[in-house]
Amino acid sequence: MKSYRRLVVAYMPFSILATTSITLTQPVFLNQAGRFYFMGILKGFEEYLLVAVFLIVLASDTAITDCLLAILINRYQIISSDNTKRSKLIFTIIYSFLFITGVISLLLVACIMFYERTPGVFGQILYALSRHYLPFIIFYQFTRISGFILIIFLNVRFGRQLQSKASHTVIKLHKMLIRAVVSQVICSCIFTRIPLFLVVVALFSYDSTFLNVTAAIAVRCLNTVFLGDMIVTIYNVNPYRRFVLHLLNRDNVVEPSSGVITTGPGSGRRITTVF
Repeated sequence: MKSYRRLVVAYMPFSILATTSITLTQPVFLNQAGRFYFMGILKGFEEYLLVAVFLIVLASDTAITDCLLAILINRYQIISSDNTKRSKLIFTIIYSFLFITGVISLLLVACIMFYERTPGVFGQILYALSRHYLPFIIFYQFTRISGFILIIFLNVRFGRQLQSKASHTVIKLHKMLIRAVVSQVICSCIFTRIPLFLVVVALFSYDSTFLNVTAAIAVRCLNTVFLGDMIVTIYNVNPYRRFVLHLLNRDNVVEPSSGVITTGPGSGRRITTVF
């Protein structure tokens, strides 16, 4: 549970950063002009602002995707450590691979966005590097999709094997965390991958109205991912859900220092939250 909480806290700043950048700029795409316009608080220098917002959102999405995959890998690492002997070096290599490939994908995107704005030899170098983006991004997406499928399968299979060996509490915790992460992955696909897929379809349709609408929907969905992640996490992780429900109850008095919730004045009922 501690490792899950740490990884959730690790990707939360990226979600906040992406949501804040979209909220402050409010980009709106107009196909007739072939560009984004910013309708939010931050305006001016729109060419550079577009690059900044795009890189922030892309970097945040990459970090969130890799953190969700790391949570599943870490869960399998923890749950299987008592039953099978695996070198920690293997998992270290996997985590390093996720980090390095994620950084490379962002650097290649930066090359694409800056080579036209960079004169001289350095611009030519950026252009040469940007030509490797398509094959690398195919490799990148393949490793993430296959990684999610494989690690979810391993966690589910190992969870079934634990039913006859581990305690009921361990099995329940494992199922709860796996269900929470899988739900977050599905939520991320709904709010990011599907709208972006519709944008790609709209690009090939050559319909200006359809492209404007799908681009607007994609931006709004990207701005809603953080809210969806919070709702999914609170709903699927029982300690978090119980804590929020107690906060919404006006008769509850929370004692943060002791981690105990006293329900009702003079009721004598004390409920301990687990974090």
